This record gives sequence, C-alpha cells and structure tokens, in this order.
Amino acid sequence: MSFTGKATYSSGSTLPENAEDVSEIIGLVSPYETALLDHLGDPQRNATSTIHEWLEDTLLPNTDLINDATYTDPATDTQFVVDNSDRFRAGDQIQTDGSSEVMLVTSVDTGTNTLTVVRGYGSTVSEELDDNMLHAHSHSG
Repeated sequence: MSFTGKATYSSGSTLPENAEDVSEIIGLVSPYETALLDHLGDPQRNATSTIHEWLEDTLLPNTDLINDATYTDPATDTQFVVDNSDRFRAGDQIQTDGSSEVMLVTSVDTGTNTLTVVRGYGSTVSEELDDNMLHAHSHSG
C-alpha cells in the first residue's frame, strides 16, 4: 500500500485512532533540512521501544561539470554540454560555483548531454561560463 500522506497512530484501546496529514511537511526532500523532525520537536518522553528502524538511501549527485569549450558567446549562450545530463531535468534551477547567476533548464538532450537554459533567470545577471566549471542544481518542483 502506498503512502497517502496520513500518519496514523493508536492512542489506546478506549480512545479513537488519531490521524494527522504530514504530506506538506515531508513533501520537500532535502539533504540539508529536517523539516519533519523540526516540526515534531523534542519528544515529551523518551522512547522505550527495543527496536528502532529507519531507512537509509543514497542521494543522487547534485553537481556536474560543464564539458563545453566551444562557446559562441560564453556570457549569453543558452546551450552547453555537461558530463552527465541525466542529473538534470527541465525545470531545474542551476548555478555555477562562485556565480550569482541562476539559469533555468528548459530542456535536456541526454543523447548529446546538452542543456538548454534561460540565462539570467530570476532577474540575476548573466555571467561567463567556462569549460569544467562546476554546476549545482536543485529541483524547482
């Protein structure tokens, strides 16, 4: 059975079951934020269970290198090649290390590892791109 966004727990044999919708709290998965734990806060009492379980998963890499030394104009080009285009998808917002420019990925060609982007996204200023420049990306939705 798939997760419905409703967390249920028993409050004893004489009280009805309680349910709380936590889907908005856990909807954004980020390796740097603990939204669910922050929302739950400190426990009122210590855990007494002898079995403690959790899932561990490896996050996909969120960085890649530009692999394109053939820019027509590195300050305005809207297409460039990266090493691993499968790490990107349309709608990602990307930013190079040390740059304040944000770019919006509009399409990804996995055959040629080419990203098509909107430069200067969100009123940021376009900056020159270099071969082997590191990119970080985040999913916008």
